[in-house]
Amino acid sequence: MTEGHVRLVEVLGTLSLACDAADGFAHETTMRSAVLAAGLAADVGDDRLVGDVVVGALLRHIGCTGFAVEEAHRFGAGDDVALRSVMAEVDFGRPDQAVPLVAERLAAHAPPPDRAAAVEAILGDGPLAGARHDAAQCDAAERLARLLPVTAEAAAVASDAFERWDGHGGPAGLAGDDISLVARIVEVGYVAELFRGRQGRGGAEAELRARAGGQLDPQLVDTFLATAPERFDRVTDPARSVWEQLCDAEPAPHARIGDPQLDDAALAFARFTDLKSTWLTGHSEHVADLAALAAAEQGLDVGRRTALRRAGLLHDIGRVGVPTGIWDLPRALSQPERDRVRFHSWETERILS
Repeated sequence: MTEGHVRLVEVLGTLSLACDAADGFAHETTMRSAVLAAGLAADVGDDRLVGDVVVGALLRHIGCTGFAVEEAHRFGAGDDVALRSVMAEVDFGRPDQAVPLVAERLAAHAPPPDRAAAVEAILGDGPLAGARHDAAQCDAAERLARLLPVTAEAAAVASDAFERWDGHGGPAGLAGDDISLVARIVEVGYVAELFRGRQGRGGAEAELRARAGGQLDPQLVDTFLATAPERFDRVTDPARSVWEQLCDAEPAPHARIGDPQLDDAALAFARFTDLKSTWLTGHSEHVADLAALAAAEQGLDVGRRTALRRAGLLHDIGRVGVPTGIWDLPRALSQPERDRVRFHSWETERILS
């Protein structure tokens, strides 16, 4: 697919920034992981695989708001963003690592009774919590991916993101080569960049080795680690922006999208945002409809009406970086809570600029 005036990776790169905010990741984490995954794909496959991996890596977290309400109110003491940030580091195949990490870091800033309840809930529910999480996030990701003009191979990441090489993931319990190659490559790039950003290169390499054969495809890990210093050098090169590296990582011909597909992409952004809270279901779409009706009544031309409708769909995307527990509070906000809410407009501008 090459028609249209906007590159698909630019649209998905923007969406990935929203995913970073929703997951409590450093800005541009997902784009860097896409660049790392693309380099690994180039080592083991052809240009078509590389293209699917770039797109798939940008889709890796689009379902992350699909379990936000439960994460906030049952497992996160109100803060689903902090919970996802902590749980991203947990390797469920290593209980000796997972349990202390959850016990020490989950809901760290919550009042002690709330923190204790959150830890008890997530450790007590155990596999059931993981199964519900995997099913909800993958369902949301699959639904959103259907709104985007991506290949079936790239979209497989939406279904396979939480599967594990050893078969102990979900939601389908796939193992080994039954997991799509695109998803297996994406996961190596994701783990590498997450831990590089948080623990440095040595920490990233150690985590990759520890997860090989469990969460991750061991052959792909070996291939990555064989030239890990060079890979990390490229993705942290200060002379080139991550955005530039991402666009260069996609082989030609570059996938592009036209106006009708841009409308669908904006709808995907809106639904991703509104999954944050049960009180927000359909909110962004209703705002978009009202904006389009007002524009029509004012006699604005089709181009301006379209732009206003898209703005309505996108206007609240920074909301995902604010904990669901704050949006759902049934009382007046405290000053610190109000400051967090005000932050979302800045986050929206940062994502879309």
